[in-house]
Amino acid sequence: MEKGEFVNTDKNLSIEDMASKNSSNRQLNIIPTPKEIEITSKNEIIFSREMEHNIYLISEHKGNLDFDLEKLEYSAIFLKEKSKEKFGLNFKIAYLNEIKLKERHIIDEIGNRDILIYLFNNRKENNYFNDFLKSSNLITPDSLSFFNNKKISGQSYILKIQDKFPIILLAVSEMGCQYACSTLLQLFRKNIVNSKNKSGDVFLPEVMIKDSPDYKYRGNNWDIWCELGCWSYDRGDGIEAYKKRIIKKLDMCLEYKVNFLLFDGLGWNNERFTGYGQMMRELNSEARKRGIYLAYAGNTSGYGASGQGLYNGEIFKNKTTYPDGKEYLCMGAYESNEINDFSDVTGSYLGTCISNEELTDLKIEELNDFVNSVEPGALYLHNLDVDDIIRSEKMWKIRCHSCRQKWPNDEVTAPDGMAGAFAHFYDRLVDGINCVNKDGYKASKDCLKILVSPAYSMYYHEDNEWNKIVKYWSMISNLMKNKNNVFFGIREQFLNHQKQTNRIIELKKSIDVKGKGHSISIIYFYGADGAYNNQIFLITPVLNQIFEGSDMLINASGNAYQEPLQLMNAEYSWNTKSSTFYKMKMPSSYKEFIKLYEKLKVARLRPSEIYGNGGFIEVACIKLYGEEVGKKMAQLFSLGTSKDESYIAFLFNWYLQDLNVDAMVPYKYPSSVSWGLEKDLIKLKKLVARFGRINRITGKAFEIISQIASEIKDSNYIDKYVKEDIAWYERSLHISNIYTILFNNYIRLNYDCLVFLGSKNRISDPSSSLIILKNRVIRLMGNLNKTEEYIKKQNYKPIDYLGGSQVMQREALYYLKSNLKDIEKSLEIGKVFISDHDYKNWW
Repeated sequence: MEKGEFVNTDKNLSIEDMASKNSSNRQLNIIPTPKEIEITSKNEIIFSREMEHNIYLISEHKGNLDFDLEKLEYSAIFLKEKSKEKFGLNFKIAYLNEIKLKERHIIDEIGNRDILIYLFNNRKENNYFNDFLKSSNLITPDSLSFFNNKKISGQSYILKIQDKFPIILLAVSEMGCQYACSTLLQLFRKNIVNSKNKSGDVFLPEVMIKDSPDYKYRGNNWDIWCELGCWSYDRGDGIEAYKKRIIKKLDMCLEYKVNFLLFDGLGWNNERFTGYGQMMRELNSEARKRGIYLAYAGNTSGYGASGQGLYNGEIFKNKTTYPDGKEYLCMGAYESNEINDFSDVTGSYLGTCISNEELTDLKIEELNDFVNSVEPGALYLHNLDVDDIIRSEKMWKIRCHSCRQKWPNDEVTAPDGMAGAFAHFYDRLVDGINCVNKDGYKASKDCLKILVSPAYSMYYHEDNEWNKIVKYWSMISNLMKNKNNVFFGIREQFLNHQKQTNRIIELKKSIDVKGKGHSISIIYFYGADGAYNNQIFLITPVLNQIFEGSDMLINASGNAYQEPLQLMNAEYSWNTKSSTFYKMKMPSSYKEFIKLYEKLKVARLRPSEIYGNGGFIEVACIKLYGEEVGKKMAQLFSLGTSKDESYIAFLFNWYLQDLNVDAMVPYKYPSSVSWGLEKDLIKLKKLVARFGRINRITGKAFEIISQIASEIKDSNYIDKYVKEDIAWYERSLHISNIYTILFNNYIRLNYDCLVFLGSKNRISDPSSSLIILKNRVIRLMGNLNKTEEYIKKQNYKPIDYLGGSQVMQREALYYLKSNLKDIEKSLEIGKVFISDHDYKNWW
């Protein structure tokens, strides 16, 4: 098969035709790729829409304290509802138990189009269900032995479809049953239903699948601003519309086996708006039914972004007594490697003292209130924002007198040093969270606690630093009494620089041997994440196997504008090594790995197996948007400039403003395109060209989505939710297109004015150039005013306090206007004038 050539995804194509073209999964295009899949026959099972079939639930786990009946029942409900919605099939749900199965006529009544969802206990002696499976030839003993492999997850399942037999979905956990249903839904196929063909027969292949994930928790990020906030699914249409949309998208996550979402941040305010707590409880309840953990981020000391007024929660300070005691300094974060005293430290008064038990009590009370109100699936508990161990050591040495008395050792890895201090602090937080225990929600069981910083590490830290990181977290694991549902959160780590060994495996082994075996959570920043860049689609997840040893992999990407990327993350988080879409040979050295990683995170590698006809993007888009719309949407998500920039889909965007991630309020921050700040005209000229490319690609994206929206507007054969998604994407790109034109005109004017003002030999008639430039300023200001009026007329009312999916509309206008006024003043006085924009630091 030629590179980039794929099986036809036409639903009219028979299994026999497909079988001759490719491997099993590439015929069936299941996302994520199952670990073992075999098409056992070239025949297909035909389902009639006119008949009603049964979904039978069988469980051996009733009475087990760990058994979750709601999740098991939801697997059947999910399958029933989605098969009706997607394929027009009719199922009813029934329950079978051992007594009923002993009545042989019940077995005879089970039809060969019925579905058995079987929660299996392979440790149970005298297992009647086991005997039933074997005697009925539904599952062989060899197949059942799949569950005996200690390396496979409890989320594993077996799915068997065989003509003249019931369809078997077999798992050892409720989540395994749900994921078996998710795979079965992707196996159904129908003839294309349109105005010419209204029948749409439904088929299933005869197939045997054995499957299990590589990571227990597989996460996407629905925020726009890294893990810190901006709800990408908040379209400014109110609470009820937001809730319905999120529930629909939770179904999408279940279908593709995503079970963790960075959902909200930054802060522990449970009264962000009226109805916040109630809404979040409802959404978390829906997520739990689907086995999905919604994660909320906030600080437990340091309170990053507090200086900007962006932290949404109590900003505690170190005080001798509360509420009116004297403030004092303790540990703090900083940017420089040089630290001598508190003058080199930032945030050292912002609740950083961990020997202050009264302060910790107040933090726990706030967390407890938040958990009680929201009932979260996970808490991302971020302490002082210090990534490396060297600065952590220096930070620790300037702790206050009280901390020094309680933990006198200056060594970070010592039990009476920093490791002991933070083990104590983390235990206190976890104890406080676990106190929430009520009907339907127990924080000890239902809430994952991710402990982040200090020393969350970076891949470029040297091996000697990494060795100390390993020792530090192993000691914390040894000292902490809480282990269940507690994770140590670190940044992406790859290979050691000298010995080239896998760092995460190394850390996990040390925690298991020298500690209590705590789990590791990786948050993976790889571009398309609001941190490194805002690419719309990247293939960087193909490197996910490098995180072997962790239990949780959180991709810091995958917001509402990147749904095919959500599926890409799902593909390579579930099955890291044997995807049938695209495989990449892993580099064996650190230098080669980093070279590849840097190339991938800026979209400089676009393999046809992903981007080409029939490639992953096209398959993902067909699954998300349907056959008619999917291939056209694939064109959108495959777009890129000659320099691999992406189009602008939302305004809080690096490409648009050329600002760093801290620039939530852009007019308060300097940037390379702020008037007069970029002195290098060669560099600025390159930025002019860059903005021109981005402007053109955004215009192209808007053309594509507008055409799609127009074509499906009046169609009766397109799912209404797909229509809503396309209409919203079109509105977003319309706004983005307007702003990229404005920024493109601004940056060109910026450059031309600097050239004019800096020229010693202005053209023979400088007044004519001056007049032209002043007129360009007037025209651009007029366009900014028109845009401002247009934005005011939009019925966009986000519930997210940071501004939702279209955050930055007014801020970006203010940024452009303020810089434009400085340009106008500069042209008047004949030299560069820069007004005071009150630039602020992160803290």
